[in-house]
Amino acid sequence: MHLLVLLLSAAFLNQAYAARLGPELDAQVPATNFAFGAFNYQSCSSSSNLICTGSVRAADGFLMLTPEPTLLPEGSTRNLVGRVLYREPVAAWPAFVSTTFTVRIVGAPNSPAGDGMTFIFAPDNSSSPAGFNLGIVPDSDGASDIRQLVVELDTYKNDFDMDGNHIAVETTRVDKPLIAATLNGSGIDLKSGKDITFKIDYNSWTKWLEVHAAYDSNPLVKILSLQIDIAATIPNFVYVGFTAATGYFTESHQLLSWKFKSTTKLGV
Repeated sequence: MHLLVLLLSAAFLNQAYAARLGPELDAQVPATNFAFGAFNYQSCSSSSNLICTGSVRAADGFLMLTPEPTLLPEGSTRNLVGRVLYREPVAAWPAFVSTTFTVRIVGAPNSPAGDGMTFIFAPDNSSSPAGFNLGIVPDSDGASDIRQLVVELDTYKNDFDMDGNHIAVETTRVDKPLIAATLNGSGIDLKSGKDITFKIDYNSWTKWLEVHAAYDSNPLVKILSLQIDIAATIPNFVYVGFTAATGYFTESHQLLSWKFKSTTKLGV
């Protein structure tokens, strides 16, 4: 009986929320469901489902958002920015959004890592702004008026960071995250060079965002959760994908696999 009441209440909230949106969002918003088990040299071609800009290069089995420092002359891998987006916009709200991806971050030998990568809900399919700040905001003061939502995998400790191994959620500023959590207590090192899997879930009815992580093949553990109304932050249709950047210190940011689902139906 309690379960039935909860389901009926959730369905009512779903209908009420959709009605409140009015003509901005059609009631029959299509679901999005895709999966890239691996990548190849054609993954960034003009005929693919991905948009690759900046320093992104397709390899055999993965995408390099920034290249391996050992493969290029010294200094040439500094100050690079790469962005990968799914070619079609997806519904962000009202919706259940779930994405799982595996990455590998490889630093240069005998050098501090820098700077990290993100999963991004972007308002359009344009390329990243030039410079540092993980490819999400311009270099000026680390702030922007872009309507975006970012889950940051930060490998470099700036003055405003808690450490060089943390996850944060950001919108308009890299120096003032909505929430941040270190990975040190989880046993996960972003700069380990190992395959790390992340899972991000967002429910726009409960307004809860959760991030889980683990070394690939290990059980996922919750790293952070945040209650946020993303309807006040990003458009209802967005482009999803990844950004990465290097500064004076460099590292390779590699995307090995990615799956994504967005649905506006309860219980799906």
